[in-house]
Amino acid sequence: MSSSVSFAVPRRWGWVLVGSGVWTYWVWITRIVNIAKQDQTTQFKVAHFVLAGGSLAFATAVGVIGTRLLRGTR
Repeated sequence: MSSSVSFAVPRRWGWVLVGSGVWTYWVWITRIVNIAKQDQTTQFKVAHFVLAGGSLAFATAVGVIGTRLLRGTR
């Protein structure tokens, strides 16, 4: 049995989600560039690159949801 719930979401939430995604990309790309230039251990770099990858994947999902809210599609 499938049930679907529909509710109105303010357009402002779409802008908040898109802004959060863009901000996360900016922060992590800056951080990756800085880490790549530093003299750190390989384990440190790998751990932070994995964290960055997960965070960027999440930011992409948040941005897509925000974009869909702004366009009015599901």
